[in-house]
Amino acid sequence: MKFAFSLAALTLLSLFVFSSSPTYADVNPVIPASIIPVSLTCENAVDPMGVDVPNPTLSWKLAGSGRSQRQAAYQIEVLFDNAILWNTRRVLSSSTLNIPYSGPVLVTAQTVVWRVRVWSGAGDVSQWSAPAQWTMGVMKRDDWQAKWIGADTVPYSN
Repeated sequence: MKFAFSLAALTLLSLFVFSSSPTYADVNPVIPASIIPVSLTCENAVDPMGVDVPNPTLSWKLAGSGRSQRQAAYQIEVLFDNAILWNTRRVLSSSTLNIPYSGPVLVTAQTVVWRVRVWSGAGDVSQWSAPAQWTMGVMKRDDWQAKWIGADTVPYSN
């Protein structure tokens, strides 16, 4: 009799433990949301040439999954000849628009490559963005080098 009672109690206990309804977390697992910077622009253009301002502004959009994603910080790197020319380090800011370049002076016809990464509100860091670039225009009057196209003298005809 003890054996039958114990077996019945064990069976009931196992049914209770293994057949309990799933929790919300089991049905909706928490998937870490991420954001990444995309659509990088310089002076509101994609990979512009002939940028004629000494401190061009940089912007990007955010793409990601999950709800209520926001940027809490960013880091920009600008490279010239594969060497880092300017690195903002981590800047606590939600701004993604018109961040002024504040690195060394850029010269006429210099092409630089830049990328950005961001931190989410939860503190997760994104991967680096795809690289973008810009090319400086003529920055000093002395850099203009042009010649008139045409004859040196105009023949006189009657």
